[in-house]
Amino acid sequence: VDGMRRQACMCRTSGGVAATLLPGQLDSERLVATLHAGDDAEAAAFCRLLGEATRFMGFDDEERAPEGARAILREICASYKSPQPHFALAVYEKASQTFAGSCGFALPLAPVPGAAEGALLLEVYVALLPEFQGKGYGTELVRLMLQFAESSLAVDGVVALVSPGNEKSLRCFGKLMDQAGTTTSQLGKSHCLVKNFREPTRAGGGVFLGACRLASDYLVALCDDPQGACANFVPPDQLRAQIDLSIGEAPLASPRQLLPILESYLRFMPKTNHVAFANQLYGGTTVAGVVGELFAAVTNTSMSTYEISPVSTLMELELIHKLAAAIGWRECPTVDGIMCSGGSNANFLGMLCARQQAQPQCKESGLSGTTPLSAFVSDQAHYSFEKAALQLGLGIRAIYKVKSDDYGRMRADALEEAVQQSEKKGERPFFVCATAGTTVLGAFDPVPAIAEVANRHRLWLHVDGAWGAPVLLSGKHRTLLAGSELADSVTWDFHKFMSVPAIATMFVTRHGEVLHDGCSLQSQSVNYLLHQDNADAARYDLGRKSLACGRRVDSLKTWLTWKLLGDRGYAAAVERAMELAQTLALMVTAEPTLELLEQPAYLNVCFRARCPPGCDDANAFTLRLRDRLVRGGRHLVNYGYVRCGSVAALRYVCTNFALRDADLRAFLNEVLDAARATQAAAL
Repeated sequence: VDGMRRQACMCRTSGGVAATLLPGQLDSERLVATLHAGDDAEAAAFCRLLGEATRFMGFDDEERAPEGARAILREICASYKSPQPHFALAVYEKASQTFAGSCGFALPLAPVPGAAEGALLLEVYVALLPEFQGKGYGTELVRLMLQFAESSLAVDGVVALVSPGNEKSLRCFGKLMDQAGTTTSQLGKSHCLVKNFREPTRAGGGVFLGACRLASDYLVALCDDPQGACANFVPPDQLRAQIDLSIGEAPLASPRQLLPILESYLRFMPKTNHVAFANQLYGGTTVAGVVGELFAAVTNTSMSTYEISPVSTLMELELIHKLAAAIGWRECPTVDGIMCSGGSNANFLGMLCARQQAQPQCKESGLSGTTPLSAFVSDQAHYSFEKAALQLGLGIRAIYKVKSDDYGRMRADALEEAVQQSEKKGERPFFVCATAGTTVLGAFDPVPAIAEVANRHRLWLHVDGAWGAPVLLSGKHRTLLAGSELADSVTWDFHKFMSVPAIATMFVTRHGEVLHDGCSLQSQSVNYLLHQDNADAARYDLGRKSLACGRRVDSLKTWLTWKLLGDRGYAAAVERAMELAQTLALMVTAEPTLELLEQPAYLNVCFRARCPPGCDDANAFTLRLRDRLVRGGRHLVNYGYVRCGSVAALRYVCTNFALRDADLRAFLNEVLDAARATQAAAL
């Protein structure tokens, strides 16, 4: 019904059982005949599924019922396909395991009197074989179906049509439906009983449940069809023509009119949870993270004070504790941190804390009359540090880009040289960043060597671990970020490798007092929110150390995901992803028409298709090939430049926890096909 996916209703009745879901109208006579034909393969398969349904329903193991129901539903829907916007349940008598009848829902074929204006109703029906009538089955089935429809379906109500001569059914439906408010009227020759669960204008008119169903179906489809397209690329002008994005003056007649727009939204948005998505440094989420986002929106609170966000405040503090332990600051009493909207903002906080330590007077009087400050990052570092310098009023020229080695790692000797050069110019070097996992190559800067330079020149050492910090959760690979405990602050993105829905970032520092001094205000203007009369306020009102007043709840989805997977789950994910990156590198090397440009240091694999004969611009060929992949929609992969920015490379990142060797093989096959098509198009 309007994209609503059919779902199982696995429930016991007083003597029968709603055992299995069948799309379309149920032909009782055909079904009975089919089931009695012992040599009929279809009947045998159906009986096997029915037995599984009965077992999963709880007669053997009640806890397995939901999982079993979904598995059976998928198998049956694959066998009994129907475009009909209705579904039916086959009812079996428990003792004899024989077919008793059917019940189900369908769209009403005519307007329904007594229904709320704009309401979406489903017609409910029950049909029992004569020998099973009068035993209470019908009453029990109607009760269960009404309960199911109200709690599980995105509808505003149900309608039942009963012929005047069927007084028993009329009493059955009427008695149960009257319990929640029923209107009865004539529709043709039948009594029309309508049960309104809700008015369409209240609680979104069922749009919330409908939207949840769309989201659920979207995620289930990714699991059911991992080989499907992960993108549906449409140029901007064409997309505007396909979706009405105008906002009118008049309100919508019903919130339910939003559902088709949401369907279009899902249809045209790239499927970042798909195993074929490798375009960004993130991909894939967990059900815990998605549920956390939902509950954060439902509760709709802010992280400014404990009293408005008590549980999520404690969750954020626990996350700070977890990161401090992973970094190596377990025994440091002054550790603190704050969640913020992305790695760029966390890097900004790192530079802000560094400035607060170097020139604390700037908080009050600004930069006027102070010694010019200089900051140092590698030539492979994220661009956010230039943005941070811009925001802090230092100017982009305050950023020194230090040379990296052939593997994309900052050279400590080049850092020393750059710092001395800055000092000779009369500047005050105050900040250096070591990148843990560069965006293109995935390189890790040598933190211990950089820390020596930082200590010598009194620089604040920040580690940008937005991409690579999760290696600290793996005993096998944490050496990639050796010396992390030497850092003054760290950026850690949960939404990248750790599969938390975007955005979820933590800035954490072992100098909590500097973070507080750099962000807090003593002005009376904050007393309306950050009250001083609470003894616990300084510790639990996180708004005191945040630049933002209103700050969304990101701790819930992050905490839930970490709780679900645990430390060992993340460690295993890191180690498996590292194996996959090496596997892909070997696959590329084995293909004569592909070229591995750098041996992967982390989860980034950079390669290209070899330029075909007659092609004199390898970079242009790579970009055309990548454009063909994007427009094809089967796989999304990004590109970057390696070898001092001279060579364009396809950059694949192994981020999705569901990724398998077979998915890597499918991706490379797609690249090879695209390379041949690109070459043919150029001829």
